[in-house]
Amino acid sequence: MKILMLGIFTGNCFDGDEILATGFEQLGHSVTKINFRKTPLINITLPFIAKKFDLLIIGKGDSILPLTLRQVKIPKVLWYGDQRAEVQPWLLNRVKQVDLFLQTTSGERLETYHKASKTPSAFFMVPCQEDLYPVHNAYHQDIFFAGSPISTLGDPLREQVLTELSTKPNFTWFGKTPDTVIKGPDYAKELVASKILMSINHFNDFYKYNSDRIVHYSAGSFTLAYEIPGFRTLFSNMPTFKSLDEMNDQINHYLTHDDERESLKEKIVTETREKYNTKTICSYILDLVFKNDASRYPQFDYLN
Repeated sequence: MKILMLGIFTGNCFDGDEILATGFEQLGHSVTKINFRKTPLINITLPFIAKKFDLLIIGKGDSILPLTLRQVKIPKVLWYGDQRAEVQPWLLNRVKQVDLFLQTTSGERLETYHKASKTPSAFFMVPCQEDLYPVHNAYHQDIFFAGSPISTLGDPLREQVLTELSTKPNFTWFGKTPDTVIKGPDYAKELVASKILMSINHFNDFYKYNSDRIVHYSAGSFTLAYEIPGFRTLFSNMPTFKSLDEMNDQINHYLTHDDERESLKEKIVTETREKYNTKTICSYILDLVFKNDASRYPQFDYLN
């Protein structure tokens, strides 16, 4: 099958668009990638370009006009991995024009988009790609987080967690300043060289909402995560916390119980790589589009 993917392709191998493209290629499909933000006249040319393909997959798609999507006649999938405090009208207007909407949030938020758009909508996880991770040799840092500086986006939990972690001398925060941002292979090296990877979202009250961070982390090393609603339906082995005190207790415990941490790490990494790898997630997407079949992931949610 010939698949056209419109995304924010920047060359970073950990970007969701790049990882999904790899998954479809691993399944034997031909994939053409277009960075829609850097393609002049994309809204004029897309309906003509799409005629040469069997499936269109769009990541975010904020620059693609609803009218343009309406003119594309092949099956269309729109995936969105972010979240905001309110339903976003620009996104809803595009969801109405596609055949399948994929979102890394379920529950009431997914139901709202589905009800307003009448478009089949499903929860999914941005997959992991096992071959991006180097073999672990030695740890050179204890506690790790990679993400943007504290901002007004989201709920207070992320700020509280990062502020608390910043008091610890053994905490490393990549991305807090522009000169500490890491991507691609450098990102992977730091993940596997860290004893504890800390997962905290901008938004932590949405049902099952997870950015791709938690998949990146748990496919590479031991991960400690804030327990969002519905968490245990997604990850069965990963330790979680619901307060700063509980977080500190967990960190202290796992830094002083190496054997227990390493044993649990193996279970966490194995579960993520087996459940949420590129081939299985991309097969799930194709099952939804062409078979209306969501059975591959019974822990996910599909509204049709």
